[in-house]
Amino acid sequence: MFITFLYTSCGTVCPELEVNMSEVYKRIPEEYMGKDIQFLSISFDPERDDPETLNTYRKAFGSDGETWRMARIPDQQELQSLLDRFGVIVIPDEYGNFAHNSAFYLVNPEGRLMEVMDYTLIEEAAVRVKEILESGGDER
Repeated sequence: MFITFLYTSCGTVCPELEVNMSEVYKRIPEEYMGKDIQFLSISFDPERDDPETLNTYRKAFGSDGETWRMARIPDQQELQSLLDRFGVIVIPDEYGNFAHNSAFYLVNPEGRLMEVMDYTLIEEAAVRVKEILESGGDER
């Protein structure tokens, strides 16, 4: 699974993050999509990012809702546990925005984090994902 963490009212890094994810998505051969890899964008702002908002955001970035989904985790404890597991730091400010780190996260089918990738290096991320897919996911 290829994952990003975002919030839809972000006016800075999140739109760039999702545009770049879209570029990686387009570079993965169709034969792997949905079967060997799925893309997932997870919101860490579940109060504002309701399903309707995420659906609108999803369409803006070319997510099909199947091989690339956008989701939210309404349970704050569960969300924080996931953010901690991936090393995602989210700091709310007084204006309803968040300071946060951004990356691409590659997770194996067992749910183990395999790699954290620089989200600005689109081609490198796509090449790495294709290498892993072509090897049958055996690269660790």
